[in-house]
Amino acid sequence: MSDSEEHRPPSWWSTLPGILTGVAALITALAGLFFGLVQLNSQTAPTTTAVKTAAAASPERTAGGGSAAGAASSSEPVAAVHVTNQPQRVGDLEYTVVSATARSDADGMSALEFTVRCFNYGRYDANFWDAAFRIAAGPDVYSPTSGLDELVSAESSKTGVVRFVVPPSARSLTLTFRFPAGDRSVPVALS
Repeated sequence: MSDSEEHRPPSWWSTLPGILTGVAALITALAGLFFGLVQLNSQTAPTTTAVKTAAAASPERTAGGGSAAGAASSSEPVAAVHVTNQPQRVGDLEYTVVSATARSDADGMSALEFTVRCFNYGRYDANFWDAAFRIAAGPDVYSPTSGLDELVSAESSKTGVVRFVVPPSARSLTLTFRFPAGDRSVPVALS
């Protein structure tokens, strides 16, 4: 054995810092693979929620004979609403439809109400308001009438109701979530 082979330092990978670096790289790679597969699975397997509500037996009346809830009360039958509850996320904001209802309003139009959860993943407060939603029935696009105008604090969530009034003949609609960095749309079916 030569003198240079006897005094050669061990490989860096056989030292404690080398072993720890290798283990950390392996854990990071496995975690990245796991979370990538989880996200891929959540994007390819959307779920649908159908909510059917019962109409009120008789609307509440005020002393003047009008409806206590205005256009919110009606004895007309309701329709089942089918819409995905798959979260829609662009950038720091994520919207999820929690529930949906449909009923006839006092003017004979269909009133659709979506209970939506907004999650703000960002570091700053974000608007959660009617301006972030639209619904299309064929070529016609409708804005909400709910008056939703809230702030969602950084790294938190808030739930609100988004209400639309559409023609009673509308059965196939498209709900659009408007994000600062782009839009996402989901189909809505009334039956």
